[in-house]
Amino acid sequence: MGAQLNDQVRLQLNHDYQEAILSGKKITVLEQAVEQSNENYRIVHNKFNNSLATTTDLLDANVARLRANLEYEMAKADAAISYYNLERTAGVITDHFRSTP
Repeated sequence: MGAQLNDQVRLQLNHDYQEAILSGKKITVLEQAVEQSNENYRIVHNKFNNSLATTTDLLDANVARLRANLEYEMAKADAAISYYNLERTAGVITDHFRSTP
């Protein structure tokens, strides 16, 4: 029974560690997406100012920029949760919010 529990803890710890690593990589990718969407918006805005793009083009670029920023912020929140789960599984922190009967 003790060996099985130990294996389960190790598996959960490995899973949480992999999730934390993946979350960090996702943030890096989404940082680049934010930069690209900002640059795209700047280009489309310049085209719009020179009457080379429509209002729809400008709005589409703005939506893409907002979506990239939102996904980036959500990825940062997901990373914080992943890191918390890793610390909890590793025993670094305890869950103080559980009610005791």
